Amino acid sequence: GTCALITARDGERGDGPRHKYSFPTDREVMSPTNYFPHHHHLSHRQHDGHQHCNRQHQHHRGHRGVQWTVLVCLSVLCALFLSATLATYLAAPSASSSGPPARPPSASPLRLEGGGGGREGEKDGRALPSIQRDANRDNSVRSDVERRLAGTPPGSEEGMKVSPEMKESHSPFDTKDSNMPNPSPMFPISAIHPEEYETITHPATEVMERMPNMASKDKPGPMRVPKFWDGPSGAQFGGSYDTIREHLGNYGERLMTRDEALSIGTVVPMKESTATSNREFLGHDSFEKHGPEQNNEPQMIETIFVMIASYRDWQCPQTVESLYSRAEHPHRIRVAVVDQTSAGDVKCSDPPRPCSDEPTQALCRFKELIDVYEMDSDLAVGPVFARHIASRMYRGEYFALQIDAHVSFVQNWDVDVIDQWKSAKNEMAVLSVYLHNDADGRFDKEKGVSLDKTRPIMCQTDYDGKGARRHLRHFSQPAGIPRITGTPTIEPYWGAGFSFGRGHFVVNVPYDQHLPMIFQGEEISITLRGFTYGYDYYTPERSVAFHSYAVGENKEKRGSVHKFWEHTNLYAGSGTEAFKRLNGILSMNGPDVKPDPWLLHVDEKMYGIGKVRDLSKFFDTFGIHLDSQTVEHHLCRFAGWTMHHMFMKHLRQDGMGIDYNSIDYKFKDPAPDDPMGLPQG
Repeated sequence: GTCALITARDGERGDGPRHKYSFPTDREVMSPTNYFPHHHHLSHRQHDGHQHCNRQHQHHRGHRGVQWTVLVCLSVLCALFLSATLATYLAAPSASSSGPPARPPSASPLRLEGGGGGREGEKDGRALPSIQRDANRDNSVRSDVERRLAGTPPGSEEGMKVSPEMKESHSPFDTKDSNMPNPSPMFPISAIHPEEYETITHPATEVMERMPNMASKDKPGPMRVPKFWDGPSGAQFGGSYDTIREHLGNYGERLMTRDEALSIGTVVPMKESTATSNREFLGHDSFEKHGPEQNNEPQMIETIFVMIASYRDWQCPQTVESLYSRAEHPHRIRVAVVDQTSAGDVKCSDPPRPCSDEPTQALCRFKELIDVYEMDSDLAVGPVFARHIASRMYRGEYFALQIDAHVSFVQNWDVDVIDQWKSAKNEMAVLSVYLHNDADGRFDKEKGVSLDKTRPIMCQTDYDGKGARRHLRHFSQPAGIPRITGTPTIEPYWGAGFSFGRGHFVVNVPYDQHLPMIFQGEEISITLRGFTYGYDYYTPERSVAFHSYAVGENKEKRGSVHKFWEHTNLYAGSGTEAFKRLNGILSMNGPDVKPDPWLLHVDEKMYGIGKVRDLSKFFDTFGIHLDSQTVEHHLCRFAGWTMHHMFMKHLRQDGMGIDYNSIDYKFKDPAPDDPMGLPQG
């Protein structure tokens, strides 16, 4: 009886040809949802017990008189033996429990299809997108989520140790140290699983429903999108997006404290092999980055979240390939792509060659670090909404980088850009710039080497458009050899083409969900909202990436790329209403512009301005006149050397941004009769 029972269980657990369940991966074994956490070892012991029972049964075969007595005794002994074995192996950690292995070679990047719900009234079910992902990855992600919800630090099952040295506070601006905050969820954590999705109204739909002439027009249906990150695990955050925003300065009501800012950000072991096999060490305690390993703990480095919005762009896979292949520590990078495509388009998740033929491609080797949200291109309403979805996919990484879908990186860019950020000695620093073109002799594409010593600076901005669409926007930015070396140079404005800063910037200043059909203007929104939250903008001293513009040798190949406004007729008029909201939140609407009250104030707390600095301070400092909707020109003559040395004197001692309350400066055009203005450097 006992032997038959063991045989049946062996079949169920995958040791025999009659197995009911496939043999689990180590990641499945680690999952607390499995009934037998280590049953791949346990089954071998069950097999030994099965052979033992057979031998005993044959030994007593001819003794019919005592057979039943012996069988009863043996059954009891076998049961006791197996119970003890089960208890031992359930209590003992598996040899493979030090960490999950890499995903199977057949797996592909995580992919969410149908980022929107089609038109109202359609029956194709696109309102509920399907999720394509590897089953083993799914089990592991659920395991991580369950540990978080239970309040159990990842890896605690295996006895994760945190030494007292890890708890020491280090200056984040010492190039020898890396300031790491408190423990948080494992890296990577995917935004692509059912527990972290919610339904929203398509931004064009909510706008068009308030337009009398568009209310009856066919409109997109509801969309399933990732929820915003709910913060690191722990009672101090409460497990909700609202709570993490309250923790980080209460939606801009006050400046974050340094400790609050440092509570955001994950780290990984510097050695990639360690990161693969020891996921339980991933958290954010303080480690000496460049020193020797202490107490056999791995050296830790900061993680980087990269968000990419792509519209029918065949270069998107090349961008992902470049950022991973040119990074010194690619395993610390997690990419979130919002891929807006039509049938027949190249998808950002598709490697140039099959992974079976060339598994070293980034989209193959680092597929578990790449999340792709796929969206029908006819639902696209501009980069603002696409980047909004991408910002929802942030999951607590230490740094956040925003780039376009057609960018090439220099060798070891990740180390370089982090070093440049740290040299600013400002926790609130955001490095942002319009990237140089990659086709005018400034960049060696084959070697990944910058051939240019100049850098652009964000200072050339003016009003554009008429009526409700009149807005402040960036134009071509001047470049020059930096006179300030060893640190990035402070600048007035933020640009969308390249933005690198701490992860809390994405949390505090997310892209506005309610701005359809906006292309120019988003950068002023982020600039001013970030400014009122206490952030400062810098241009990097060195270029770490280059942009593929549709000029020169790139003109023909880039000129054929589709643009989102090819669907303008589907959402006619929604862009004008969106401009009313964008300018209204920033107090920049003209006197005759009357925005819809609901559209102006919906989610105003989430996407509005902060109170750390007044908007009027920015306008006065940089020469913006709201009443006449004009600017003081030649700001680029001030930006650079003069602005940097004047303003950096007011950097707070704790490194939490520049204190503009102590700055009494109002820029005036130094050459009103001069049509051209050149930066000082």
